Amino acid sequence: MPNFRPKYISFDCYGTLTRFRMTEMATAFMAILVTLVWGLKVDMDAMLRPILEANPKIDGAQIDTIISMQKKFVIPFGILGSLLGVPVVVAIIGGIYWLVGKGTAEGEPPSYLQAMSAAAVPGLVMLPHSLAVLAMCFAREVGGATPDKLAPTSLAYFVHPESPKLFALLNFVDPFVIASWALTWLATRHLLGLKASGATVCTVLVAGAGIAMRVMGAR
Repeated sequence: MPNFRPKYISFDCYGTLTRFRMTEMATAFMAILVTLVWGLKVDMDAMLRPILEANPKIDGAQIDTIISMQKKFVIPFGILGSLLGVPVVVAIIGGIYWLVGKGTAEGEPPSYLQAMSAAAVPGLVMLPHSLAVLAMCFAREVGGATPDKLAPTSLAYFVHPESPKLFALLNFVDPFVIASWALTWLATRHLLGLKASGATVCTVLVAGAGIAMRVMGAR
């Protein structure tokens, strides 16, 4: 009887994907799908004009030009960002886990590939969140809303704070986001074999960096 082996997937004893990283691919695919659907329905003028008009250095003609260019490139750049951004983020987070693991592993320190697997796993929790965004794109008028304003799962969606930074902060009060942090702790604790303190450090670093970047970048 022939010996059937997966063509694209293989795991070592630690669960590290060594040939085809399906978690990253699933996350990137969903990000591309959201970009396509949202990009076709969003009102770019309604989204960008208030932000651009608040900048005194940009005149009316420049605003129209910028919006026109954004309409042309939002989908291509969004797809490119999804294809490149997901693996880059996973690689960076994996590097953090790998470094932390060198000093906090209970046994043998994890390899970098194992750390990358642990970095990718929490992304699976956010796939239903992306599906919720897609559903809202079809169920209502998108207008000038960005994808993070469409998901009916966060506190920000229901509170509607006027401050963009407060909105960004309340977006993290979301069961899917919280679940991804919990899975981060479990993955670093059990997949990588880190001590509880090491898993906590990894979780706090990832969560803190994500919150800081989102809030500081909110406009």
